[in-house]
Amino acid sequence: MTRDVFVVDGIREQGAAVVDHLLSGAVGDVAVTASTPHPYNARRSVASLRDRGVDVVRGDLDDPASYRTHLADADAAFLVTATGDGGADTEAVRGRGFVDAAMDAGVDHLVYGSAMGTDRPGADGIQALSGKRRVEAYLREVDLSYTVVRPGLLVQRFERQRDAIADGTVAWPVEPDTRLAVVDADDVGSVVTSAMADPGRFDGVHVDVAGDVLTLAEIADGFAEVRGHHVTAEHVTDRRERERFGDLTAERYAWFDANGGHRLDPAPLADLDLHPRSLYDALQRTGWAPDTDEEEALPN
Repeated sequence: MTRDVFVVDGIREQGAAVVDHLLSGAVGDVAVTASTPHPYNARRSVASLRDRGVDVVRGDLDDPASYRTHLADADAAFLVTATGDGGADTEAVRGRGFVDAAMDAGVDHLVYGSAMGTDRPGADGIQALSGKRRVEAYLREVDLSYTVVRPGLLVQRFERQRDAIADGTVAWPVEPDTRLAVVDADDVGSVVTSAMADPGRFDGVHVDVAGDVLTLAEIADGFAEVRGHHVTAEHVTDRRERERFGDLTAERYAWFDANGGHRLDPAPLADLDLHPRSLYDALQRTGWAPDTDEEEALPN
């Protein structure tokens, strides 16, 4: 029997990884509908998904009518929300609206892609965590089978620094002793589809997802090992962090600096038979090893 799955923002990191795992057969025979707010601005990604049999539709979390019709046919759904274009209050409203629509549509199971740290004291005062925290709280209140997946720092977030890392520097707005939980978005997709495949086992579960917990210097060493040349950690922790990384990211990681960095208890992952990749394996999978031309250009 074919299951219908609705994926919010199916062309970005987490949503795209969920689509990949759904199409792999991880939850059996599925028909995937993926939304994106601006399909005409992402034509290549949309065309690629459609070539793989995905029904790509316009879906804007600010406009529930744009996704309610598609949820009506869904057996499961994946929701991810963002803070950047409206703040925590708007993010919470969007998330709760989607949860309401999923309940109204009779969706059997909803997986919410949140963020690591939302369960810690003080997170309600951090814009990038507060909205997600409120969506999680709402899920605990309503009559809907759900799972909350909280990824650490996605390895894919370093893509914008690819040239700089090739030149020998990786930067992030943290102090030298702050530990960061890092995860491949592909492993987030694996966890999400595991929850969809066995909703009874995952009902009500909130799980942090990461493969390694490392300082920025250790992350730089991971890049160096994969690339075969020295990579230096640049700790961007003065006013430049807001100029370079934006206010939301700067605020979030300043808070982690002050509160012991990311914390990951590996036991819940192991209990659920979930095994995210190490940083090294994630970098290998995502194409950070130099190709032949790059290898020839590297210093001996």
